[in-house]
Amino acid sequence: MRRTWAHRLTGIATALAIAAGIGFVTQPTAAAAGYCSYKNDWASKEDPGGRNAVAVLYRCETTKENYDYRAFFVAEGEKLILEDRWTDGAEVSSNLFVMRNGERIDTDYFRGADSYNLGTPDGSGDIAEGLTVEFRVCAIGIQCSTAWVYGTA
Repeated sequence: MRRTWAHRLTGIATALAIAAGIGFVTQPTAAAAGYCSYKNDWASKEDPGGRNAVAVLYRCETTKENYDYRAFFVAEGEKLILEDRWTDGAEVSSNLFVMRNGERIDTDYFRGADSYNLGTPDGSGDIAEGLTVEFRVCAIGIQCSTAWVYGTA
């Protein structure tokens, strides 16, 4: 499939937004028309060196503040909070990876609206400070956010 200049520019803009840590909105794909996604990350006030992060899915005719599904990583205490605010029968979920120097050291899957304490692969406690947490939000049977978001423990 040939990529048009518009697709190339969109890809470049997305890459620049990710590199700059800017939250951005993506338009729905043909397979999942009607939903848009948003992501953002920011320095944690409570956890020096930590970065909170959020990924949301919302109906495109509304705004990101009126999201239907949200995954929120809280650096202080290393928690993942999943929210489902839409009674459409779909359930919120999230794929999550813990990374050290670009290598996945833990893989988790969370399903259902709840607050999850993220442990370590060896069960010794919280994720070590400075490790990267990569995740996205999904509405099971509908779609996942189009971009992965990154937080820091």
